[in-house]
Amino acid sequence: MKLIFIDANVFLDLYRGKTTQLDVLENFPNLIIEKNYKIYLTDHLVNEVHRNRESVVKDQLNTFEKYKVNNNFSNIIRSLDIYEELKDAANLYNNVVEQGLNEIKDKIQGKALRADKLFKDIIDKSKLITTDEDDRRK
Repeated sequence: MKLIFIDANVFLDLYRGKTTQLDVLENFPNLIIEKNYKIYLTDHLVNEVHRNRESVVKDQLNTFEKYKVNNNFSNIIRSLDIYEELKDAANLYNNVVEQGLNEIKDKIQGKALRADKLFKDIIDKSKLITTDEDDRRK
């Protein structure tokens, strides 16, 4: 039996990282069972992830919001034959980004992001060690 401890920042990186990190780690809960690994998480770690999740996802949301196109075009752009097409494309793109933002916000609120599901799955397959305030002061 192998014992594994995972730091809170590893879990928080699931919200920051690229899809490949999630793809690799999504199989991790099955490996816990198959390889007879024992994962230990403290309630302090779980609380830390939940507490810091909001700021991490907010940062990611703000990054995504920056993907919107500035459609306040200069007079030079407005003089182009393709200006109307360009304006329509920018507006369409911004509408799609806005739809994506709304979907992300719903998933954040419902704790339905892929990282949320993976973290919950790992918690469910781990041994939770409870600590009390006195233990943390020692």
